[in-house]
Amino acid sequence: MKWLEYRNKKILYADFTNIKESDEFIKRIDEMEKMILQYKENPGVIYTISDITNSHINEKVKDRFDALVKSTWGISKAKATVGVKGIQKIIAKAIKKICIMPVQLTKQKNGL
Repeated sequence: MKWLEYRNKKILYADFTNIKESDEFIKRIDEMEKMILQYKENPGVIYTISDITNSHINEKVKDRFDALVKSTWGISKAKATVGVKGIQKIIAKAIKKICIMPVQLTKQKNGL
């Protein structure tokens, strides 16, 4: 988890690459949530990028991502997820349906 600055935009880069254990995944989601919630009083000033390349998302992780989306609703101006493929794409599309705000999905992380 780290903050990036790009064209005067504050971006939270959440690195979930190569995570296979759900407990580790959830620990990082918890960390991401705390970082986003710091901006609860100043919504719309941050962006988030989540990289899930080569990670394993099971039902427990999906449920925690759902809870993250609900608890941080409206704080981020936009969200993007990279590294989405196969079954992850199906799960991500399900999460995207829950979100009213746009969530972009991509296979590559060009430009990071």
